[in-house]
Amino acid sequence: MGSDKGVKYDTEKPRMDLVLRGFSHAIEDVADVGTYGAHKYTDDGWQSVDNGIERYLSAMIRHYLKYRQGEMYDTESELPHLSHMAWNALAVLELWETSTKNTSHECGCGECNCHSEEIDPIDRDDIRSIMCSFYGYDDIE
Repeated sequence: MGSDKGVKYDTEKPRMDLVLRGFSHAIEDVADVGTYGAHKYTDDGWQSVDNGIERYLSAMIRHYLKYRQGEMYDTESELPHLSHMAWNALAVLELWETSTKNTSHECGCGECNCHSEEIDPIDRDDIRSIMCSFYGYDDIE
């Protein structure tokens, strides 16, 4: 007869537990930023902000620059700039993912729904500069 054990075909799926277990403190800090924003503005209102990708990317850069200047905590929220950076990075990623859903992630052609035209060359130069100073390399296109 058959085995009493169940079967689950998930070996090729992302290990979500690794993120939650490995970054538990960081996720809590990012949740603090989200909670602060919900109190200041509204729950989930960030999802419908005009030009959200550009604006949250800009906010992430502002927090990064404050951090690089030696300011560890945001003066308004009193939360770490790194936590604000992470929250803004997640917001940009989520907005990008939802705006490109059901389209090709192979972008740059202007034919898909990725909105790559929303980031002008000046912003790309800013991103390149941040990548170089933060990570020590410059390999983004």
